[in-house]
Amino acid sequence: MSNMVRLILQNFQNESSHKQTIPIKSVIPAGLGMAGIAIKAQPSKDSFEASSSDKINRQVFINDFIKGNDENVDRVLKTYDFAQFGTKGLPLDYPRKNFVDDIIKKVKPNQELLSKFNLNRTIFDIDGIAKIPSKTEDIEDGLKEAVEKFYNNETKFQDRTVNSVMNKLIKGMPEFTMTVGKKQHGTHIYSVDIHSLIVLQKSLNHPDYEKLSNESKQVLKLAILMHDFGKKGNTITPGHAKQSKLDAQMILDNYDISPEIKKRVINIIENHHWFQNFNTGIYDKKDVLSIFDTPEDLLIAKIMAKADLESISDDFHRYILIPYKYLTQKEFDREFAKKIQDLKF
Repeated sequence: MSNMVRLILQNFQNESSHKQTIPIKSVIPAGLGMAGIAIKAQPSKDSFEASSSDKINRQVFINDFIKGNDENVDRVLKTYDFAQFGTKGLPLDYPRKNFVDDIIKKVKPNQELLSKFNLNRTIFDIDGIAKIPSKTEDIEDGLKEAVEKFYNNETKFQDRTVNSVMNKLIKGMPEFTMTVGKKQHGTHIYSVDIHSLIVLQKSLNHPDYEKLSNESKQVLKLAILMHDFGKKGNTITPGHAKQSKLDAQMILDNYDISPEIKKRVINIIENHHWFQNFNTGIYDKKDVLSIFDTPEDLLIAKIMAKADLESISDDFHRYILIPYKYLTQKEFDREFAKKIQDLKF
């Protein structure tokens, strides 16, 4: 095995920390994330305060993007080449680099001020899912302006149909914009937003996707879009599934969807690294079935796990199923199917 492969596998193991992970329905000590590493879970806060037009955009997003009432949405999601944007992220009218530069100029070393917006400045990036405080002091006006400008963004695609679809996403779930252009650590060749969209694309094209009920398709889409919201920029983020769950809880309250859908989405997000533990023997069949306790959610988990692994890079997934063996795509498909074939109720 080459040094590069060893480095990739080491990074992956560091991020997932499978040997310390335990099922969600096991007893989890307070303050421990799904990776078994202590993290400071941020309390749920009010998300971006929506105006009447924002509320309309959110409803359009649910109807057209999540429920699939606009046939262009699924067509674009299934066929568009999102990978071309690599670590740059979706093209925005107000790009991430400008946003981060503006934030740093306004905040400088004042982290306390930035935290009022649910954000955190790191050496690499601006992390967190922004919120607009209900009351802002004069000193916060510039920061508030930058956050609102980034959230009230627009995509810039030459193709009008693609542009319309992607605008439905960032206007209907403005929090997704916080992942646009956010670089991940060296194992990943895509920014968080592009990775998420490729996971979604592979899931929608999975042969088992059409076996899902309409409601389960909605659950899958929402879970994938938010599954990496808790990641920090350009660094390994153990326990990010736990933070993504907290972010999703906050965000889903902005939508007119059933409590049952919300519950399912949150559970899938918190446990989206289940396969890494199952693959290495940390989880057994009972553990997995105790996490995803319905056939529909188990099928979503299977579809999403395969798509997630295949969306890290072009070939990362081919190294992890069988130690020290690089698989072809056909071999990976076959071995993955073997791994999960006995996972059923």
